[in-house]
Amino acid sequence: MEQVNELLADGSLLPTDLAWYDPMETWAELSQVAATINQATETAEQEESSEAGEYRGTGRYKIIKQLGRGGMGVVYLALDTDLNEEVALKSFPPEMAVDESALDDMKREVQKSRKLSHPNIIRMHDFVNPPDEDPFVTMEFVEGQELADIRNEQPNKVCAWEDIKDYIVQLCDALTTAHGENT
Repeated sequence: MEQVNELLADGSLLPTDLAWYDPMETWAELSQVAATINQATETAEQEESSEAGEYRGTGRYKIIKQLGRGGMGVVYLALDTDLNEEVALKSFPPEMAVDESALDDMKREVQKSRKLSHPNIIRMHDFVNPPDEDPFVTMEFVEGQELADIRNEQPNKVCAWEDIKDYIVQLCDALTTAHGENT
């Protein structure tokens, strides 16, 4: 658990990366991990995004603000200036730009994701690897409340089943669709 907390604290591990961490010994430890995630998220949100107003992808995408940061990159709210539409833009670390295997894997994931159509699966738009920039993907931007925020509003930061069962059902339905497409 200490190793997980260290990885979260230094940004090497995202909350979504916790899926691999199977032997969670107690819910108390899970709460500790969640608290670390929240602290890291709040710190990232407090940092001003120096990238706001910059353009990516040979000028097509204008960065509006940073939404999140983690071990696999930075996510921004951006404006697709060609389509005049807000998108989420996930920029990957610079080392990915020189790793052909990682680039191929990401392209394949975007291609697979683009085949999915479900109301609870974010729509992928594009994989972009422009010269002199870090590679990135663009995807549907969905505004809304995060489950972490809902959890933080609860006593002891634990959600009652009645409060989250609709989300869990939606998640399971999305996973069923994704697995049905062999992604």
